[in-house]
Amino acid sequence: MTMLAPRTADQIATQWVEELTPSGNAWSRDRATNLAALYRTLAIPRAQLEADIAALTSEIWPGSAVTLLSDYQSLLGPDPLGRDVGDLSQAQLQQLLGQRWVASSGQTFEFYERMAASYGVTITIIEPDPAICGPAVCGEAICSDYTLRFYWIVNMDQDSANLRAAIKLNAPADTIVVFMVQGVYV
Repeated sequence: MTMLAPRTADQIATQWVEELTPSGNAWSRDRATNLAALYRTLAIPRAQLEADIAALTSEIWPGSAVTLLSDYQSLLGPDPLGRDVGDLSQAQLQQLLGQRWVASSGQTFEFYERMAASYGVTITIIEPDPAICGPAVCGEAICSDYTLRFYWIVNMDQDSANLRAAIKLNAPADTIVVFMVQGVYV
């Protein structure tokens, strides 16, 4: 979306003279009249408003905000993964807040595999199935129980505490995430 440049007070006054002044001999559209001068005076705050709005177009999201960056920071609060500790440059803070502003998690394993790839880690996710009567012996406590369907077992080729925290943060609310690194639970 392209934002139009803000109009000057003179442009606004000219538009008002042309569009708001009634037609007829009693209503001159000459720019030297008192009515045109009144329109020019009233157009000054409107021009300032349009200029202020145009200046805020880069503030519409935290990734490009400068003036409102601290407002976005207080609105989003502390980063749940602790990435906002220490002295971040303005560009780093914009990037972090921009990521948090538009972040949404997916519910597919592919989403989490892509997330892991962005951390440089390869993962596979296993969602165990509860035992089914017939092949399994019913009543055996060792088989499974219904809560097994709420587990994800995430196999990682290398450990990454940041990735584990991100997956836990984004996983569905009823899911218990368990991690394995090269076959060993962590």
